[in-house]
Amino acid sequence: MKGLARLSLLAGILALAPYAWSQDEGASSFLKQAAEGNLAEVELAEVAQERAARPEVKEYAQNLEREHEKTNEKLKSIAEQKDVELPDEPGQTHEQLKEQLSDLQGQAFDQAYLKTMVQEHQKTIQSFEQQAKTAQDPEIKQFAEQTLPTLRAHLKQAEQLQKQSGG
Repeated sequence: MKGLARLSLLAGILALAPYAWSQDEGASSFLKQAAEGNLAEVELAEVAQERAARPEVKEYAQNLEREHEKTNEKLKSIAEQKDVELPDEPGQTHEQLKEQLSDLQGQAFDQAYLKTMVQEHQKTIQSFEQQAKTAQDPEIKQFAEQTLPTLRAHLKQAEQLQKQSGG
């Protein structure tokens, strides 16, 4: 009888293994995307501090850089605990975006940068909201919930600056 009970338990564990793996893959994917996005935000903020025309845009970029660096530190800590290797640079799409923005200066840069910040923060907020609702891992869920207010504030500020510049 003990053998049958063990076999049933093993069968149950094996039946759940694909589910657990998919949850880990989802968490891993989210952490990697969040890290990549944070790295991109920091790099774009550095470009903005050099190329923006308006002091408010430069100040916004300084705040983004500082806050996304803090967020990246939290991400690194969570990723280490979960044994997830994070990227150390933004992906190709973000690199292309950086190159495009680097070709602009002054008012044209401000408008393109702010438009990009609105779009990127909208996508990021959607991803974090999804994790806050559905993440199985309590640390990832908490991280998403705690980061959302900052992301929403960044979006709101970018939208306000965009309106002020007529964009």
